[in-house]
Amino acid sequence: MFNQIYKNKRVLITGNTGFKGSWLTLWLLRLGAKVYGISNGIPSEPSLFEVLSLEKEIDYYEVDINNYTRVAEAIQSIKPEIVFHLAAQPVIAVGFEEPLTTFSTNIMGTIHILEALRVLNEPCAVICVTSFKCYKPIKHGLAYTETDKLGGPDPYSASKAANELAIEAYFQSYFNKPDCKVKVISARGGNVIGGGDWAKTRIVPDAFRCWEKKSSLLLFAPTATPPWQYVLDILNGYLICGQSLLENKPDVNGEAFNIGAPENEAFTVQALLDSLFDQTEYKGFEPYQLPSAITDQNKFSTSLNSDNALNKLNWKSYFNFNNTVKRTGNWYKNFYDGSVNMRAYTEQEIADFEKLLKE
Repeated sequence: MFNQIYKNKRVLITGNTGFKGSWLTLWLLRLGAKVYGISNGIPSEPSLFEVLSLEKEIDYYEVDINNYTRVAEAIQSIKPEIVFHLAAQPVIAVGFEEPLTTFSTNIMGTIHILEALRVLNEPCAVICVTSFKCYKPIKHGLAYTETDKLGGPDPYSASKAANELAIEAYFQSYFNKPDCKVKVISARGGNVIGGGDWAKTRIVPDAFRCWEKKSSLLLFAPTATPPWQYVLDILNGYLICGQSLLENKPDVNGEAFNIGAPENEAFTVQALLDSLFDQTEYKGFEPYQLPSAITDQNKFSTSLNSDNALNKLNWKSYFNFNNTVKRTGNWYKNFYDGSVNMRAYTEQEIADFEKLLKE
């Protein structure tokens, strides 16, 4: 698995203190990488980064990616061989409240990373992590492909579409030249869930915050069907993208790949909460309250066609909805129970997934 491609490599993760960044950091440490991080502080309380005690095992730069000078200095110092660019403003609701921060972080933050790498011009594989929200909405029942139009009706989605255009511009203008040593892939994912996410206004952490207080979560969109995706499934996709660039696999440099959940699954927000509530065995209260009026939440597609990733990267999703819910619920149950070493438990989750990949 990964053919020891990451062993002793200098790997930079932007957004390393976040939910996915922390899982990816732990996995890369297991693979023998020398891990560096750039992040604008600890994003939540609790924090998976702190729960896993990762700070002492990596070289961590507390840098805002909106500050190009600091970003360039960090990259010049690290000279990364691989970059996983996860740092972003990731919440749709925050996009409405803070459009300037959202556009700046999600567009100029990416440009700052790419520009610093362009100027450095050392051999480097860059995985820019984006979202299915980069696509212009299409009719429900269809699945987005990488050739669909980009666009977005809200600040977050529009920032992700513009982010994709910036990545494409850097590839076509700079990274696609014979004398350039930087290679890039854009990886577009779905709604990632798993243990250790405590971001605000996201359904899983919001639910557990309420349930630990034995209170009901107020739902706003119970019939929406986001593309639920287990965290290790999508991180495996990122790692395969990095490996493909490092091994000079044909037809991947400059490509965008959908790294999505199984297309034939469509589970509502309400179904997710019902399953999580049953899995974690809370009792004595209702898990959620439904809004007085429920509107149609499924006018537009939330499904990703990942055939391109299957054909060119040999990536596929291994976890269906039920397995995703089970692993997510068990992680939170063990955390709040307080009797389990969560670092050891999380490492075992990765080890089990690695075993599945080998088999």
